[in-house]
Amino acid sequence: MYTPRTFRIDDRERLVGFMRHYSFCTLITVGEAEPVISHVPVLVDVDGSDITLSGHVARANPHGAALAGGSTIAIFHGPHSYISPQWYTDTREVPTWNYTAVHAAGTAEVVTDNAQVSELVDRMADFYESQYGAAWDRQLPDDYRTVQLQHIVCFRLPVTNLTGKFKLGQNRSDADQERMLAGLESGSHPDSRGLAGFIRRLRRHD
Repeated sequence: MYTPRTFRIDDRERLVGFMRHYSFCTLITVGEAEPVISHVPVLVDVDGSDITLSGHVARANPHGAALAGGSTIAIFHGPHSYISPQWYTDTREVPTWNYTAVHAAGTAEVVTDNAQVSELVDRMADFYESQYGAAWDRQLPDDYRTVQLQHIVCFRLPVTNLTGKFKLGQNRSDADQERMLAGLESGSHPDSRGLAGFIRRLRRHD
């Protein structure tokens, strides 16, 4: 990902938080003939200096066969929006797009141990269920659960390269940034207001 220094994010804690918050990622693995792409939720685990992503794809998905030892990148997309040149003080400007993204790359590993597969699926359900109050109790018949688990391929992705890019107009003057925020907040599209909110939250934590 092309990342000018002005837009690069190196804060590891911030990148991990971003991936956990925007955890539905685009997963790309280099296959034998062409890249294989899926859209999946993942868990983000941190152990000391190690970051590992975990998730699963349908066994019927060709991506499952490509994952074992495959060079893989997970792309996490955050808020983004069109930026109008009319928001800048200098009239000699052109439109652009501001956005946030994190790329996490590594070599994928397929999880074959049944107990580990079961544990991963349970942890993923618990993570997302926790956002909705009382957790799903997962009381399923054993034979039904076994069959369902046979229909997925679980994977881990130890992250060896992590890149964050927040293109938010940091290269602009303070006046231009304030005009941009006002423009985003006045927009009718949820994406523009979402990006404005992200920028304001970022400022509060800096």
